[in-house]
Amino acid sequence: MLKSSDKLVELIYRSAVDEGVFLDLCEGLAALSDANISDDEKSQHEVSLLGHFNHSAMIAERVSQLTSDKLIAEKILDQVSTAIFVLDAKARVLFHNLPATRVLETDSRISIADEKISLTEPEQQVALLSALQSWDGPASSEDEAMLLGRSDANAQIMVLSPAEDAHRFLHEQLPGTATGVLFIAGHASSNRQQQQRLQQLYQLTPSEADITLRLAQGLSVEEIAEARSSKPATIRGYIKSIFQKTKTRRQAELVALILRAPLHVALTGKNAAIDGQDVVIAARHDRQVMLRSYGPENGLPVIWCHASLSCRFERPRNIDFLFKNKLRLLVLDRAGYGETSGPPYDSLNAFVDDVQDVVNHFQLSSFRLVGMLAGAGYALACAAHLADKVDEVLLLDPFAPGIEEHKIPGAPLYYRTVPRVARRFPTLVKKVMQIAAHEFSTDWRSAYNHVLRLFNEQDRRVLDQGAVKNQAITQATEAMRQGADALANDIILAHQAWPFELADIQARCWIATGNGDPVVEAFARQLYKGLERSELILRNGEGFAAMLYETTEHVFREAGWIK
Repeated sequence: MLKSSDKLVELIYRSAVDEGVFLDLCEGLAALSDANISDDEKSQHEVSLLGHFNHSAMIAERVSQLTSDKLIAEKILDQVSTAIFVLDAKARVLFHNLPATRVLETDSRISIADEKISLTEPEQQVALLSALQSWDGPASSEDEAMLLGRSDANAQIMVLSPAEDAHRFLHEQLPGTATGVLFIAGHASSNRQQQQRLQQLYQLTPSEADITLRLAQGLSVEEIAEARSSKPATIRGYIKSIFQKTKTRRQAELVALILRAPLHVALTGKNAAIDGQDVVIAARHDRQVMLRSYGPENGLPVIWCHASLSCRFERPRNIDFLFKNKLRLLVLDRAGYGETSGPPYDSLNAFVDDVQDVVNHFQLSSFRLVGMLAGAGYALACAAHLADKVDEVLLLDPFAPGIEEHKIPGAPLYYRTVPRVARRFPTLVKKVMQIAAHEFSTDWRSAYNHVLRLFNEQDRRVLDQGAVKNQAITQATEAMRQGADALANDIILAHQAWPFELADIQARCWIATGNGDPVVEAFARQLYKGLERSELILRNGEGFAAMLYETTEHVFREAGWIK
């Protein structure tokens, strides 16, 4: 047996209990694919290693099952804007999310002392402790609403809820000693987005949603009436209707409901950190396709094909330009990703059926396509087979077939290892991706930092930014909701020969590429040469991460899609 194979066996078993191993496995498998031995011997090594992968996976499963649900739940709670503190009867903090950490760092009116929550206003501290102690038993309980810094211009609404009322949202973070949960309103998205969310969740009218938000800000009926140029009696009529629709009885209950609304959204697939609306499409073969729609419903349709380690949550950070230019992005989870039914595709062409079902659902006469990285192959498959529907295609740092990536000087780690392993050992690639998924489920922060090593310096710099990192991790977590099979399959299909001829694609294709990655430049040249109607968009100093999260609007403008 090769010494490299012995090293691989060691890495395989380390992966069950250690992080960061999947990158070393990729490098080891790449070395095995290049080894100066016959194909038969390589196949024997593949079979042997597969057995070790399976045994290691059984060990890892026993360990990860205990922690994965809790960690994924924590990630979701870090994405909402509301600060959350889980407290026991003595006000000890048992859990708090990332927005709560920010509140502690920036707001002197609240702190943690001796592991207990502390409010600067004595009356509020007494009220908080009294409520927690009264809830430490079978007695009935109601929410308590207060203003944090009620005498300040920047007062923030906060609500203390019994733990039993928050169990639905926080069950993974509620130990048996939890008594109450303190919610503090975050600086939410925008009023328009908040209103839309409330209208969706509780079937409120636009006026009712506006009044609800004003109540949450602590305004009185008279102040709301003055702001809306209405009479107090009219506002009271609206409030009565709001109470009925939201099944609340008091303003404190209503405010608590509003603060918990992002949690409801996050746990029903409408992630509060990412704008947009999920749409479920009934697809052929008794399947469903889940997509997320961004921008106005009457906007020009653009079907966006996401990267491999991503999902329907992939979109530019700032989507205001979609509303200004009346564009509607439709981002589909591919088969086995997120909430789209499996099994994973057996060909890039199989994605076309899902897109056709989406086109039929929305009755689209035509649409445009965007393909990000590996998503380029899927976008071009649609352009090849739905030629009468596809107007134009925009490819962002796209993959391309027929390139030996690892031979290009300066190739990043991903291109030096993953493509040739995917072509030579597709079965083992699936096992490596399962290990990557395991690492994300046990410690997504460390796993994300390991993944960054795959990319070039420009992309790493963007992906390491706080806001981008949060969104990218959310995308990766949702991508592997059903496991890693779809991700592995996606990588394999992207790096095999593509099942259509580039020369047959008649739609105009824009190829946007940066100058930070020599492999991407080779991909761009290959597509530019092979596509009949192609134009290059050169983005100096940028890679895929910048074009996705920061400069999409500018790329769209260079392609003439917006003014």
